[in-house]
Amino acid sequence: MADMAAATPGARLVMIPRSGHLSPLEQPDAVSDALLGFLRTFGR
Repeated sequence: MADMAAATPGARLVMIPRSGHLSPLEQPDAVSDALLGFLRTFGR
């Protein structure tokens, strides 16, 4: 994943600790924080 992010201009890789394929169920607060941070980059 890091290679893909490095090769994609403007990409940002967010790693969620202690989670796997079900990150939204395993770490819902961390996923929400990451998604909200992404959405805030677009402004209003």
